[in-house]
Amino acid sequence: LRSKTILDEEFASLKNCEQNHCRLINNSYSCDVVALLIDVCGSRELFAHEYKVLLADRLLVMENMNIFSREEKYLKLIESRIGGSLLSSCSMMLKDIDSSKNINQYFYYPPSPLDAFNICRYNLLFTVKGIIICDYYWPKLEDDFIVKLPDVFLAHLNVYKKCYEAYKVNRTLIWNPNVGKVKMDIIINKKCLSITVSPIQATVLWHFQNQEEWTIDDLSTKMNVPSKKLIVFIGFWINKGLLKRQQYDTVILLKNLPGGTPDYVPDENDVRSPLNYVFDENVGITRRNDDDFIL
Repeated sequence: LRSKTILDEEFASLKNCEQNHCRLINNSYSCDVVALLIDVCGSRELFAHEYKVLLADRLLVMENMNIFSREEKYLKLIESRIGGSLLSSCSMMLKDIDSSKNINQYFYYPPSPLDAFNICRYNLLFTVKGIIICDYYWPKLEDDFIVKLPDVFLAHLNVYKKCYEAYKVNRTLIWNPNVGKVKMDIIINKKCLSITVSPIQATVLWHFQNQEEWTIDDLSTKMNVPSKKLIVFIGFWINKGLLKRQQYDTVILLKNLPGGTPDYVPDENDVRSPLNYVFDENVGITRRNDDDFIL
């Protein structure tokens, strides 16, 4: 019989071998993950296209610039494997995001308060920031419908557009209202809920301010959103406990706000509506005033 010490040594040796084998497999997998994805897609070109679409989706809902830095790092790693020529559009997409950040900062903190692009001169009810992209490099942001935003939303977007036209002569913006983020403060019965949603989701709840009951067909016509897709956006607020489907085709606003901050007391000078909005960010496609694409 072998002693316990010898058995322990052999077991430790076997365990080290297994760990080294697993480490070898993991390293091999890490090195070949891009090659594996290319193989799944079928070619480098198809992989580059799919990556471009995924990158666009992530950038348009990006919460902070830390995510931007991470995407830059990922892009450099992938470029080192398949070459930069296939991913040149992705580099331009990242430049658009960085440029948009600088433009937004310039509009709200201009060198001179008298500058024509000083957006603070317009006394907006809420902040508007834009992601300004060139659609030559980005995947097509096309839907089978374009949501009709409330007039107050459109007025604020037009102010931003006017500032952009003053900042970039001979260029204009064409907004894509379906894409972006809206930061909302929802105040019901002295309770406040802060949430970030899409412009379409924000528009759904907006229409319940002045009319607490809607049929799906009427709201669909009001928003220019197909009924089947509108039901999905309504379902978001139903899950949040703010709306209720009373009948098959009728939706009502509930007066209770689950999960909100209790005993919320608004400022006496606050003239905003019970739904406070911050567009952060909506997506604008940059074009020349003669409607030629900027390349």
